[in-house]
Amino acid sequence: MLLIVALLALPSRWRRPLGVALAAAISADAARTWAQMLLFHRPRVQRWWEWPGLAVAALAPTAAAVILWQALGHRRRAHCP
Repeated sequence: MLLIVALLALPSRWRRPLGVALAAAISADAARTWAQMLLFHRPRVQRWWEWPGLAVAALAPTAAAVILWQALGHRRRAHCP
């Protein structure tokens, strides 16, 4: 719940430390999700149609992390505080 509140607060008033903290937290979640998928779920997949769900579950936090890191870089290049 705290993550949702922080993500919703970020666009209204940009705070670089909050952006970095959120990007790092979501990056850590993405890494944990990939590790969980590869180490726990992959050996248990029995049907081919289970793979798309696992791929979406792993790619969603990865995409969110990339978007946040790109936003941080964009704000830095634009000289925004």
